[in-house]
Amino acid sequence: MFPRFRANGSQRHIRLTSRVKGIQIGALALAAAFVLSLALPAIRTEAASANYYVDSVNGSDNNPGTSPDQPWKSLAPVNSHTFQAGDVINFARGSTFSGGLVINSSGASGNPITFQAYGSGNRPVFTNSGQYSRSVQINGSWVVVKDLLLRDADEFGVRIGENASNDVVRDCEMTNVGIGVGIYGQHNLVTGNYFHDLKMVVNTQGGDDDYGAYAIGLYNSNNEISYNKAERCKAPSYDYGSDGGFVEFYNNVSGANIHHNWAQDNNGFIEVGGGSATDSVVAYNVAVNNGSLAVMHISGNFQSAVSNFRFENNTLVETAVGSNTYDILDFIGTPASGAVIVRNNIFYVNQFQVISNTSSFTHDHN
Repeated sequence: MFPRFRANGSQRHIRLTSRVKGIQIGALALAAAFVLSLALPAIRTEAASANYYVDSVNGSDNNPGTSPDQPWKSLAPVNSHTFQAGDVINFARGSTFSGGLVINSSGASGNPITFQAYGSGNRPVFTNSGQYSRSVQINGSWVVVKDLLLRDADEFGVRIGENASNDVVRDCEMTNVGIGVGIYGQHNLVTGNYFHDLKMVVNTQGGDDDYGAYAIGLYNSNNEISYNKAERCKAPSYDYGSDGGFVEFYNNVSGANIHHNWAQDNNGFIEVGGGSATDSVVAYNVAVNNGSLAVMHISGNFQSAVSNFRFENNTLVETAVGSNTYDILDFIGTPASGAVIVRNNIFYVNQFQVISNTSSFTHDHN
């Protein structure tokens, strides 16, 4: 605008003085706004979060899935959709979904993507047949999975992937799966779940390869396991007679926090083997008739480098009459002095055979 006016004669310029001043002021304001826009950080416009609904009884995959009146029917549209932070995916109670839920989308800090039950009646059921299958696979981060029944999967009820972090599995029930939750990522939380009556994943004659029937597998660092209940997590094994348990450490794990859980009638409470297990705490748990508080493979086929591993303020109850083939603290190999600390625990043991097969750990106020 300004160059065009400057090209005209001075008389016209004088006649338009008030207009030109107004234009100049407006132009200066625009210029100032432009400069400020360069100096200030860009303000992102976030997409509004949405609710989605899935109902295996009354839904259709041709529906938009964005209202309870027009829900999706199967997991196919859920697995293929890209969800945004804050989205909530609601599964109708009384529904059954097969084939496995796969979560690839990620939420954000304080604004997760939530997969949950809605309505009245029994929890929605998620199953998945086939070898090494899982009912739910989480590949994204900042995801919450809650109030679901996960069953009849060959390997995992929930598998949290290697690159998944800050995920939460809460208030779910898991049964007839090989492993309740397998945690391969970091900074995840498994809390308030019920695990029961699990099965073997591999159970073959010969060798030393059977595994399964345990509630939680820890395969990475900095994860928290709290306020869960596990019962009858055990199954026959060709290699070991019986296998299973509450939590198994495998691979390199540090910074685990296992607290305020209840475990009863499982094949052991904690087992550590393979890689390393460091800077971890097992505290304020109740373990009843599991056969042992811990089995730690310090040497052998599943050798683990263990250091600063603490058992604190736990209560262990064993009411079996007669000798038992398990030790309360069973070390396969001898831990380094101070590597394992057992402090302020209560052991109520009825005619148990052996408390521990070694004395090379810190034993304080038990």
